[in-house]
Amino acid sequence: METINPSFDTWTSLFLIAVGQGLFLTLVIILKGWRKANILLGALFFVFSLMLLQYVLFWTNYVQVFPHFLGIVVLAMYLLTPLLYLYLKVVKNNGHLAAYNYVHFLPALLLFTLLAPNLLLDASAKANLLQEGSVFYSDIPLLNQVGFLALPKVQIVYQLVYQVFFIVLVFGQNRGVPSDQFVNIRNRWLRTLFFLYLGFILSYIGYYVMIFTGNYKKNWDYLISAFMCLFIYTVGWLGYRQPEIFEGQILKNSFLSKKYRSSTLTPGASKSILKKLNQIMRDEKPFLDSGLRLDDLADLVHCNRHQLSQVLNQEIGKNFPEYINDFRFETARQFLLDPGQSHLPVREIGYTAGFNNPTTFTKVFKEKTGFTPKAFQVQHLQERAGKE
Repeated sequence: METINPSFDTWTSLFLIAVGQGLFLTLVIILKGWRKANILLGALFFVFSLMLLQYVLFWTNYVQVFPHFLGIVVLAMYLLTPLLYLYLKVVKNNGHLAAYNYVHFLPALLLFTLLAPNLLLDASAKANLLQEGSVFYSDIPLLNQVGFLALPKVQIVYQLVYQVFFIVLVFGQNRGVPSDQFVNIRNRWLRTLFFLYLGFILSYIGYYVMIFTGNYKKNWDYLISAFMCLFIYTVGWLGYRQPEIFEGQILKNSFLSKKYRSSTLTPGASKSILKKLNQIMRDEKPFLDSGLRLDDLADLVHCNRHQLSQVLNQEIGKNFPEYINDFRFETARQFLLDPGQSHLPVREIGYTAGFNNPTTFTKVFKEKTGFTPKAFQVQHLQERAGKE
């Protein structure tokens, strides 16, 4: 019997360490509480870890000695994607998940039904199945049809379809939900996970493209595991930096800049400052002063500049110029839509709204409408005239 010698190199050693880190994170997340988000994220890390372990066994030739994870890579691909999708959905919907969403696990369940009988075989029989490439095979004709899910082209189509689902979920806006700082932080977290997973999926698809074209390179194969490690270590680092990330809720402090973490401003005080600020902006309109500074506005609200800056960032996700320019833009927009003000030069309307120069006025307007102020005015006045 041929002796199989281990062939660990630097990469496989690092990947094996990442397997341990992934399993550790699984325990940390799950033990934080049996919330839906914890269970889904913990399961995601567990499947990632098993999949990465199978890669290590394959590269080091230990797969013939420990063939017990046969089929795990393909099965994992039909588990990872719905796990991440449901996790993103739970976080975005604040823990709500309808029962019908679990239908996303149906392809994985079908494949497992095909794979399950082979798991009871001894090690030598499993090793033979791996060599023959008949892991997802059954003597039952109807059940054997499920094996088409294991085909590389089917996997690729499946993953690409789900990337569209991810984009709609992660980058789509919930109607009726105000865009406060919590929502912005939550969306940043979702996008972080999306781009990490996208890198992994693209590398996975790239592997099959190389196989199809006959240009297989082992380094690219390693890239798949590298993205898996990046996923594990990024979430692990974020969890270390802010443990609340493992509580099933992405709290504000998870992505706040360091300058605000030691702030003594309480949530109640922050809300109070924001309420007073909005009232002053509505009643006194200090934004009409083109020379308005952060210190000036802080004095009106009776707080210091650092507290006001923190409130703007945490509560509405904007800095001082963005916040002030929103009011100036809306004021200018109303002027431009008013036929009675059409005789005023656009430049003068900008100054009247509080902009201190035409360049900033035009830039803000194009960012929000896609038009220059003059083009916006002409278009809407023509539309108004046409209706009359």
